[in-house]
Amino acid sequence: MADTVIPIKDDLVRIRVDSLEVAEFAAEAEDNFAFSNPRHFAGARPGIDGKGFDRSSMGELRESIVDTGLQNPLIVRTIGEGDEICHQLIAGERRLRCVRKIKDEDIECYDRENKDYKPGGEVYEYVECRLYPDLSDRDAMKLAFQENSTAVGIGEAANYNWFCYVRKSGFTDEEILDLTKKTESWIRAMDKISTLDEHCLDRYKEGRINQTVAGLLADVGEAELRVQLCDETCGFAHDRVKDEIDKREQALKGAREGAERAKAGLVIAKHRDDEEEEKEAGEAVAAATEEVTKKKKALDDSRKSEKAKQKDFVDASKKVTGKRPKKAVTTLRAPKIEKFFIEPALAMIDADGFDGDDKVGEPRDLKLVTLIATAIVEGETDLKQIMDSFYEEIGDEDEADAGNQAEEEYAADYEDDGDDEAYDGDDEAAYEDEEYDEDDE
Repeated sequence: MADTVIPIKDDLVRIRVDSLEVAEFAAEAEDNFAFSNPRHFAGARPGIDGKGFDRSSMGELRESIVDTGLQNPLIVRTIGEGDEICHQLIAGERRLRCVRKIKDEDIECYDRENKDYKPGGEVYEYVECRLYPDLSDRDAMKLAFQENSTAVGIGEAANYNWFCYVRKSGFTDEEILDLTKKTESWIRAMDKISTLDEHCLDRYKEGRINQTVAGLLADVGEAELRVQLCDETCGFAHDRVKDEIDKREQALKGAREGAERAKAGLVIAKHRDDEEEEKEAGEAVAAATEEVTKKKKALDDSRKSEKAKQKDFVDASKKVTGKRPKKAVTTLRAPKIEKFFIEPALAMIDADGFDGDDKVGEPRDLKLVTLIATAIVEGETDLKQIMDSFYEEIGDEDEADAGNQAEEEYAADYEDDGDDEAYDGDDEAAYEDEEYDEDDE
């Protein structure tokens, strides 16, 4: 143990890479419930089919580690007793695989400790870890699931199969929520998806349809219609993504042409030996290069996924049944509520609403919209308190507005017409005398 673990500080240690063990696939373990990497639940070949283990993703991660070093420590626990104690990986299997390959092939890589490039066998004889001794299977699974979910997602198949595994192991809703930090609606969605036929369930696990679409398909009672809707939805998603790829390819082409022009401008600036012009040209090249990188990433993201969304399901339903599905609704999260309700309402209030055909509402009404929308975003559930706040705020303004309006109307009634002397709006005595004279006549 002494030469296997080198303490750094608190739970941070260095552990010999060759001594780290990866847990066996839980579904193949003898115990009723055992820990394993949630990614392994993706398919029949643990650690191969899991999202994030593909050649492209692993290549990108390995290249990043070679260039910049291992940024985050692995998470490890100790299991066993006496001479049988070993260090089992809880989270970071993708990083561990990359580090082992770099070490075994002795690839020259960046050493963060010495700020220099060295052979991989020297840099990664040990790897930085956070060590949690005697961590239970359940707590280990909780740590692994939450870390994987916030890094590269484990994918629909792993999420679903893992959910079925813990359900089968007797976990309650509360225990699943504690493990995943997800919501009750996620559990309800997983329960609903588990009722799907094999054809639609496979499309979900393959990442061809998202969770919302899978839930909408589960509500379709007729099996033949459900399968037809599923296939049409995937078809619409394919066409949508194809169009998206075409547009992004054109955008990338334009960005690359812009970068070439910027580089040409830099060459000209250098030839003129103008420092200011050269500086501006250099900044233009940097901005153009960044734009190319951004456009390329957008294109790569489009190429990686043809996952069907609710919009695709709605289009498929219109084609197959001739009508929009009743349950196809869009959930508005906080950012959308702020963008489409709160911000426009505040802008209209500042502009005193819109005139003519574009008028949406009076400032008072818009303030109520803003107040309710803000309360929803902040999780407020007491409607009476919301309305009390509204009336408390609006009441004072209404009284002031009413007073101002009465004074304006009063002054307008007795405005100078150019021939007679105008009555002052504040001269009540003059007004009363005139009224008395008229009645007397």
